[in-house]
Amino acid sequence: MIAYLKGIRRELHATTAFLVSEASGRYYHPDGILKRVSPGDARDGWYYRFRAHPAPFEINIDRDTADPARVTAFINQKLRDSKGKLLGIVGIGVEVNALSALLRHIEKRYSSEVLLSDHAGRIQLSSGGNAISGPRSLSDLPGLRSQSTTILSRPSAAFQYSMAGHQVFVNSRRIPELNWWLLVQQRRGPNQRSEEH
Repeated sequence: MIAYLKGIRRELHATTAFLVSEASGRYYHPDGILKRVSPGDARDGWYYRFRAHPAPFEINIDRDTADPARVTAFINQKLRDSKGKLLGIVGIGVEVNALSALLRHIEKRYSSEVLLSDHAGRIQLSSGGNAISGPRSLSDLPGLRSQSTTILSRPSAAFQYSMAGHQVFVNSRRIPELNWWLLVQQRRGPNQRSEEH
Protein backbone atom coordinates (compact mmCIF):
# COMPACT_ATOMS: atom_id res chain seq x y z
CA MET A 1 0.00 0.00 0.00
CA ILE A 2 2.80 2.43 0.91
CA ALA A 3 4.62 1.78 -2.39
CA TYR A 4 1.33 2.26 -4.27
CA LEU A 5 0.71 5.64 -2.58
CA LYS A 6 4.28 6.75 -3.33
CA GLY A 7 3.66 5.92 -6.99
CA ILE A 8 0.35 7.82 -7.06
CA ARG A 9 1.94 10.86 -5.44
CA ARG A 10 4.80 10.82 -7.95
CA GLU A 11 2.61 10.14 -11.01
CA LEU A 12 0.07 12.88 -10.21
CA HIS A 13 2.67 15.38 -8.90
CA ALA A 14 0.61 15.59 -5.72
CA THR A 15 1.82 16.84 -2.35
CA THR A 16 0.43 13.77 -0.64
CA ALA A 17 -1.62 10.63 -1.23
CA PHE A 18 -3.42 8.51 1.35
CA LEU A 19 -5.86 5.72 2.04
CA VAL A 20 -7.90 5.23 5.20
CA SER A 21 -9.10 1.64 5.63
CA GLU A 22 -12.68 1.26 6.84
CA ALA A 23 -11.93 -2.20 8.28
CA SER A 24 -8.83 -1.32 10.31
CA GLY A 25 -9.02 2.47 10.63
CA ARG A 26 -5.39 2.71 9.49
CA TYR A 27 -4.36 5.94 7.78
CA TYR A 28 -1.85 4.91 5.10
CA HIS A 29 0.54 7.51 3.70
CA PRO A 30 3.56 7.28 1.35
CA ASP A 31 5.79 7.49 4.44
CA GLY A 32 4.02 4.68 6.32
CA ILE A 33 1.00 4.22 8.55
CA LEU A 34 0.44 7.58 10.24
CA LYS A 35 -2.24 6.59 12.74
CA ARG A 36 -5.61 4.96 13.26
CA VAL A 37 -8.60 7.21 12.75
CA SER A 38 -10.95 7.59 15.69
CA PRO A 39 -14.38 9.23 16.08
CA GLY A 40 -13.07 10.85 19.27
CA ASP A 41 -10.20 12.64 17.49
CA ALA A 42 -11.29 16.04 16.10
CA ARG A 43 -8.60 15.78 13.39
CA ASP A 44 -10.42 12.73 12.00
CA GLY A 45 -13.82 14.39 11.81
CA TRP A 46 -13.45 14.79 8.03
CA TYR A 47 -13.39 10.99 7.61
CA TYR A 48 -16.59 10.31 9.56
CA ARG A 49 -18.38 13.31 8.04
CA PHE A 50 -17.51 12.28 4.48
CA ARG A 51 -18.21 8.61 5.17
CA ALA A 52 -21.78 9.50 6.22
CA HIS A 53 -22.33 11.83 3.23
CA PRO A 54 -23.90 10.29 0.09
CA ALA A 55 -21.45 11.98 -2.34
CA PRO A 56 -18.84 9.66 -3.91
CA PHE A 57 -16.11 12.33 -3.78
CA GLU A 58 -15.36 15.70 -2.21
CA ILE A 59 -12.82 18.49 -2.28
CA ASN A 60 -11.74 19.72 1.12
CA ILE A 61 -9.17 22.34 2.15
CA ASP A 62 -7.55 21.60 5.48
CA ARG A 63 -4.25 21.18 7.29
CA ASP A 64 -2.33 18.08 6.21
CA THR A 65 -2.32 15.31 8.84
CA ALA A 66 1.23 14.38 7.83
CA ASP A 67 2.43 18.02 8.05
CA PRO A 68 0.09 20.29 10.08
CA ALA A 69 1.99 23.42 8.95
CA ARG A 70 0.93 22.75 5.35
CA VAL A 71 -2.53 23.77 4.06
CA THR A 72 -3.65 21.31 1.40
CA ALA A 73 -6.57 20.89 -1.00
CA PHE A 74 -7.67 17.25 -0.73
CA ILE A 75 -9.61 15.34 -3.36
CA ASN A 76 -11.21 12.46 -1.46
CA GLN A 77 -12.91 9.47 -3.12
CA LYS A 78 -14.86 6.63 -1.52
CA LEU A 79 -13.49 3.21 -2.37
CA ARG A 80 -16.15 0.47 -2.62
CA ASP A 81 -16.15 -3.21 -3.52
CA SER A 82 -18.26 -4.73 -6.32
CA LYS A 83 -21.28 -4.97 -3.96
CA GLY A 84 -21.04 -1.33 -2.89
CA LYS A 85 -19.54 -1.97 0.55
CA LEU A 86 -17.26 0.87 1.71
CA LEU A 87 -13.63 -0.27 1.84
CA GLY A 88 -12.19 3.10 2.76
CA ILE A 89 -11.41 6.57 1.50
CA VAL A 90 -8.54 7.29 -0.84
CA GLY A 91 -7.29 10.73 -1.76
CA ILE A 92 -4.59 13.03 -2.95
CA GLY A 93 -3.59 16.44 -1.71
CA VAL A 94 -2.21 19.46 -3.54
CA GLU A 95 -0.58 22.25 -1.57
CA VAL A 96 -2.82 25.32 -1.48
CA ASN A 97 0.12 27.62 -2.15
CA ALA A 98 0.28 26.28 -5.72
CA LEU A 99 -3.43 26.98 -6.26
CA SER A 100 -3.17 30.39 -4.61
CA ALA A 101 -0.24 31.28 -6.89
CA LEU A 102 -2.44 30.54 -9.91
CA LEU A 103 -5.20 32.77 -8.53
CA ARG A 104 -2.66 35.55 -7.81
CA HIS A 105 -1.47 35.31 -11.41
CA ILE A 106 -5.07 35.75 -12.61
CA GLU A 107 -5.52 38.70 -10.23
CA LYS A 108 -2.38 40.42 -11.52
CA ARG A 109 -3.09 39.76 -15.19
CA TYR A 110 -6.75 40.80 -15.14
CA SER A 111 -6.76 43.23 -12.18
CA SER A 112 -9.44 41.11 -10.56
CA GLU A 113 -9.70 39.40 -7.18
CA VAL A 114 -10.73 35.75 -7.44
CA LEU A 115 -12.50 33.84 -4.64
CA LEU A 116 -13.71 30.26 -4.33
CA SER A 117 -16.52 29.71 -1.84
CA ASP A 118 -18.23 26.52 -0.73
CA HIS A 119 -22.02 26.03 -0.55
CA ALA A 120 -22.18 27.64 2.92
CA GLY A 121 -20.32 30.79 1.84
CA ARG A 122 -17.04 29.77 3.48
CA ILE A 123 -14.11 31.09 1.45
CA GLN A 124 -11.94 28.14 0.48
CA LEU A 125 -9.36 29.97 -1.63
CA SER A 126 -8.69 33.48 -2.82
CA SER A 127 -6.09 35.26 -4.88
CA GLY A 128 -5.05 36.87 -1.59
CA GLY A 129 -4.30 33.49 0.02
CA ASN A 130 -6.23 30.70 1.68
CA ALA A 131 -9.21 31.10 3.98
CA ILE A 132 -7.39 29.66 6.97
CA SER A 133 -5.40 32.90 7.26
CA GLY A 134 -7.89 35.36 5.74
CA PRO A 135 -11.60 36.21 5.80
CA ARG A 136 -13.62 33.12 6.61
CA SER A 137 -16.84 33.73 4.67
CA LEU A 138 -18.48 35.89 2.03
CA SER A 139 -20.46 37.61 4.78
CA ASP A 140 -17.14 38.79 6.33
CA LEU A 141 -16.40 40.90 3.25
CA PRO A 142 -18.08 44.34 3.40
CA GLY A 143 -19.04 44.54 -0.27
CA LEU A 144 -20.35 40.98 -0.44
CA ARG A 145 -22.08 40.83 2.95
CA SER A 146 -25.47 42.01 1.67
CA GLN A 147 -25.27 39.87 -1.48
CA SER A 148 -23.98 36.59 -0.02
CA THR A 149 -27.43 34.95 0.16
CA THR A 150 -28.18 35.96 -3.44
CA ILE A 151 -24.82 34.63 -4.65
CA LEU A 152 -25.33 31.25 -2.98
CA SER A 153 -28.92 30.82 -4.14
CA ARG A 154 -28.25 31.31 -7.87
CA PRO A 155 -26.13 29.52 -10.46
CA SER A 156 -24.73 32.91 -11.50
CA ALA A 157 -25.04 36.53 -10.47
CA ALA A 158 -23.63 39.93 -11.44
CA PHE A 159 -23.79 43.14 -9.41
CA GLN A 160 -21.68 46.09 -8.31
CA TYR A 161 -20.99 48.03 -5.15
CA SER A 162 -19.00 51.12 -4.16
CA MET A 163 -15.98 51.04 -1.87
CA ALA A 164 -13.49 53.84 -1.13
CA GLY A 165 -14.48 55.84 -4.22
CA HIS A 166 -14.27 52.87 -6.57
CA GLN A 167 -16.92 50.80 -8.27
CA VAL A 168 -16.41 47.07 -7.75
CA PHE A 169 -18.01 44.75 -10.29
CA VAL A 170 -18.74 41.20 -9.14
CA ASN A 171 -19.55 38.12 -11.19
CA SER A 172 -20.25 34.77 -9.58
CA ARG A 173 -20.81 31.35 -11.07
CA ARG A 174 -21.56 28.00 -9.43
CA ILE A 175 -19.26 25.08 -10.26
CA PRO A 176 -21.77 22.20 -10.08
CA GLU A 177 -19.19 19.39 -9.83
CA LEU A 178 -17.81 20.89 -6.60
CA ASN A 179 -20.90 22.75 -5.36
CA TRP A 180 -18.58 25.75 -5.00
CA TRP A 181 -18.90 29.30 -6.33
CA LEU A 182 -16.27 31.16 -8.31
CA LEU A 183 -16.38 34.92 -7.70
CA VAL A 184 -14.45 37.55 -9.62
CA GLN A 185 -14.30 41.11 -8.28
CA GLN A 186 -12.91 43.86 -10.49
CA ARG A 187 -12.33 47.33 -9.10
CA ARG A 188 -12.63 50.34 -11.36
CA GLY A 189 -11.48 53.79 -10.25
CA PRO A 190 -13.44 57.01 -10.85
CA ASN A 191 -11.28 57.97 -13.86
CA GLN A 192 -11.45 54.61 -15.66
CA ARG A 193 -13.81 54.29 -18.59
CA SER A 194 -16.40 51.48 -18.51
CA GLU A 195 -15.05 49.95 -21.73
CA GLU A 196 -11.62 49.24 -20.19
CA HIS A 197 -10.89 45.59 -19.43
